[in-house]
Amino acid sequence: MTPKSPRFFDSHLIAFIFLSLALCVPAALAGWSEDVQLTYRGYEILPQVIARNDTIHVAWQQVAGPHYVSYMRSTNGGVNWDSLVNLTEPGHRGVDIGLSQSGNRTLIGWFDVDTNPINWVVNFGFSTSTYGESWSQADYVFQQWRDEGWSEVACCMTGDSVYFASWGFTDSSGYQPLYFVMSPDLGQTWSQLRVIAYSDQFLNNLRIQKCEGVLYAAWSAVPYPNGTMFEAVAIISPDGGQSWSDPIQLSSADAWPAQHTCIACEQESGNAVIGWVDSGESHSFPGDLYLRITSDGGASWGNEIRATHHHKVANPSLAFAGDSLWVVWSDWDSQYGPLNFEICFSKSIDLGLSWTPYERLTYAEGYSYTPWISYDVGNLHLVWEDQRPSSQYSDIYYKSWHYQVGVLDIGSSSAPMALSVFPNPFNTAVTVAISSYIQGQLVIYDLLGNRVRTFPVNSGKHRVVWEGRGQDGKILASGVYIACLRGGDRMITTKLVMIR
Repeated sequence: MTPKSPRFFDSHLIAFIFLSLALCVPAALAGWSEDVQLTYRGYEILPQVIARNDTIHVAWQQVAGPHYVSYMRSTNGGVNWDSLVNLTEPGHRGVDIGLSQSGNRTLIGWFDVDTNPINWVVNFGFSTSTYGESWSQADYVFQQWRDEGWSEVACCMTGDSVYFASWGFTDSSGYQPLYFVMSPDLGQTWSQLRVIAYSDQFLNNLRIQKCEGVLYAAWSAVPYPNGTMFEAVAIISPDGGQSWSDPIQLSSADAWPAQHTCIACEQESGNAVIGWVDSGESHSFPGDLYLRITSDGGASWGNEIRATHHHKVANPSLAFAGDSLWVVWSDWDSQYGPLNFEICFSKSIDLGLSWTPYERLTYAEGYSYTPWISYDVGNLHLVWEDQRPSSQYSDIYYKSWHYQVGVLDIGSSSAPMALSVFPNPFNTAVTVAISSYIQGQLVIYDLLGNRVRTFPVNSGKHRVVWEGRGQDGKILASGVYIACLRGGDRMITTKLVMIR
């Protein structure tokens, strides 16, 4: 009797998989979760979020009473949350927070006002933690008297290096200086404070972020020295802040302001995107979301991309992975009621060339404002400030989007196996995040049952990036493919949709 070929077995396996997909309920359905209220103190504003695997870090500021800088975390993907932690000490008021993470370390920095001296003192304040489990005592650097101090602070970290940028008050030149300082050892020592840019007039949203060795700082200001209107401006440092480029105007010059800048980094490639709100079409606040992408460390920038067209966007936040961009913003529309904002969302899977129709995410009685979004391993995590019920008080809320995960798990072993795919559909590449404690392989099939690509899988948790190519390296056609994770007597599968 002639042995059956591997193709015969794969074809029958695929038939079985499709029958199971049709009959079985997915292990986890894609979609936005319910809103989760994280705080109940009131006057909580300007939250930020970072997610790494199943750990979610959230930081924000309180603007009444003690004026705390506060923190919460979840270690199981947002299902449960640890108790709230206040990082500022009595007599210190924190504003302009920055939340950053590198490896297992998390940094929260802020503009700090020490009210204990008679004339008050302003500082850069910061605290660090490992996995968010315990936080260092708040440290304060570069003290200035309030009348000589800073106007807005931004910070980030990578490895043991901490970076701060801040606008100073107008100096003898008649312009506002942008100061920069860094520490290579988590705040033990600091570089000399120095001016790295000037602005004719700063407006809002100073941001700083490091992507694959390149530091980006962005803001909204009247460009120095010959600007006439507020524009989105950036400077770049390729060497950890030792040298900086001249200011780059990213927004097109017109008679209406560009403001509310935001930055996101694509972790695998180091590509960066800077977004902003421009009122050139609305001729009033708010406006539409625009962005530009760099794939060479800021040496050049792609064309200006317009992501929205309905003139209602304020305070956007971006997330970036592969060819996918996700954006949330505070949407101001008369349908929500007078002077009311709600959170809206849109995405692109082709580096901003096309966008989904925007989706409303909140339905609060009061305003929903200042959203911040983070992406990790196929999931999106969103925080914002919300008045609910409608009142003068705001609290911090959270919700998440879970992408499609493995839908079929066959076998008797109890060893965990899981996979998630993102983005899906995809254009040039898809990442398959794998959690498997069994040695095995990830196999990609087409709908005819042909095995088109095989990846080895080691025991543990890691990622496979498939660029839509066969085992011979040739680009495959658009369509539906099946990813099958096999290990021992276990098997888990999911669909991949490639759109070229």
